[in-house]
Amino acid sequence: MSRPPLTVLIDGLSIEDGAMAPPRIGSVIELVLDFVESATQSPEVMTIQAVLDLHPTARQDRGSPAGEDHLWTGDLHGDGWRATWRGDRRRSGPVTLTGRLTHWHSISYSPAKAVRGFVTRIQVVSSPYHAPSGVRWEPQQHGSRRYRDVEKTPPSFDRGGLFSVSPAADIIRYREMGILVDLDLEGL
Repeated sequence: MSRPPLTVLIDGLSIEDGAMAPPRIGSVIELVLDFVESATQSPEVMTIQAVLDLHPTARQDRGSPAGEDHLWTGDLHGDGWRATWRGDRRRSGPVTLTGRLTHWHSISYSPAKAVRGFVTRIQVVSSPYHAPSGVRWEPQQHGSRRYRDVEKTPPSFDRGGLFSVSPAADIIRYREMGILVDLDLEGL
């Protein structure tokens, strides 16, 4: 039985600043991954089964005065991939988690082993922005993202006029923020 493709959300800055070449369908890319838990329903959110190994210094205080708010980190080992995990609950061993795999501007919470895969699909991801007060653009919290299939990742992304159009309370603008890629881990 073959593995399903691994879907990864890649931040546009990773491409725009030259940290990685713009992927194209058929290319092989190598990424260090993070897994971020999320209950949001969207194409980049998936449920995974993996083994979680907590880091030795797993409990990090987020700066709350009472020390009650902690961030736990560890390494997730999936079927042919590895990612750094962070969460607000201590976990270890076999886990089933819902969230997204990300590669965010060459930043990872630990030096996890890179995943290498054959690119089978690329979608440019656009997030909605609005100006509820009419003063500044903000991400729309409950807005739906848009996804556009492409053969090759653009070298830069459309900011949706956020830096050239004055904010207005009745306008929604879409800003391209990165790409969603499907990776075939067996096709190499």
